[in-house]
Amino acid sequence: MTIITLIHHVFLLIYLTFCAYTDIRTMTVSLPISIVFSTFGCIFQFASCIPEISFTLFLISISIGIFLVFLSIISNNTIGSGDGLMLITTGTFLSVTDNISTLFYGLLLSSFYSLYKLIKTRQKKTLIPFAPFLLLGYLIVILT
Repeated sequence: MTIITLIHHVFLLIYLTFCAYTDIRTMTVSLPISIVFSTFGCIFQFASCIPEISFTLFLISISIGIFLVFLSIISNNTIGSGDGLMLITTGTFLSVTDNISTLFYGLLLSSFYSLYKLIKTRQKKTLIPFAPFLLLGYLIVILT
């Protein structure tokens, strides 16, 4: 593992941990913090890669989050725009496959939790914070 990769992991873990904490407490994701970490992610990506080759993949990686923000807008915030914001930020640090894998594991874990909550409380409309599941999904990606 290179030092740049280690720095990516540390910064992204700090960001996702902060998001998980605030999402659990307030059901929000901080836009200013996301902008700061996205800026760091862009700097790291372009400092460590060949821009001509990786720029397209970089755009695809962040477009995952952009798509979720778009879904949030058209669904009247049924899907939180903060979820898309987090995936834009993770996309600045991660490859396309790692960002998709992080989202996949986050969705898988949150669906298990949602099923548990549905069975336990019998409430169909329960809001759950997604950031903790995205953090766990990212941990699965970096540990596998």
